[in-house]
Order: sequence, then structure tokens, then C-alpha cells
Amino acid sequence: MNVNSKRVGLVLGIALGVAGAAGAWAAQDTPSEKLQKLTAGRTAGAPENCVPKSTRTKMQILDSTAIAVYDSAKRYNISLISAECSFLKPGRQLVMDGTKPRICAGDTFMVVAGDSDIQYGSCRWGQFVPYPRAEQ
Repeated sequence: MNVNSKRVGLVLGIALGVAGAAGAWAAQDTPSEKLQKLTAGRTAGAPENCVPKSTRTKMQILDSTAIAVYDSAKRYNISLISAECSFLKPGRQLVMDGTKPRICAGDTFMVVAGDSDIQYGSCRWGQFVPYPRAEQ
């Protein structure tokens, strides 16, 4: 197996892992369809200004106006960005201040390419709407 084949396998494995974390999305799903699948069976809570951040926190860009923040399988938070951020596109990564224990509305983050050091620009978090898993 050559180096390029290994890279393709690694990228494919990462992409499949991210997709699995958010549920089974079809490639053609619109952002609203992705949000519906992500929050199915959950009820939105009152918007919050801050959410905890840890090494287990995962984030996924839904579109230029929304990001899903997973702090556990029991709770998702959807941040509706305060102003549309054209830099936000699926597959890109978010870079934030690593010293803060929380992510808060109004904090800035950088949007970078997922596979290189290309920086697209910065955006600000909006409030976070929690979607806890329904108790069974």
C-alpha cells in the first residue's frame, strides 16, 4: 500500500467517524434536514449563553448559520451563529482559545481547512440551544 492510499484511507476513516457521530446523513441532506435528524426525539431547552468545553467536546458545522456542539451523547447544543458566517462549510475545522473551560456566545473562533493550515477567517458564537436526550 503506497503513502497516498494510506492518506485516502485515513481521511475516509475520519470522515466516516464524523458522519457516524451525527447520525446517518445523506450527502444531499439540506442543513435543515441534518438538524431535524440530529434533534429527532429531543426537545429544545431554553437558550444558554455558555456551554462547557472539554477534550471530549466535538463540533460539526451544519451550515453557515449553525454548529452542533456535542458535549455528550446525552445532550447536543446547537449554536445559531450571531451573524451568518460564509466561512462555515462542512469539512472545515474550528479553532478556539484552548485555555477557556467554556464556549460562550460572542466568543470568536477561526475557521480553517480540515486538511491544511489555510485560515478562512473568524466568526462569533451565538447562543446555544440544548437538545437533551429524552429520558426513557
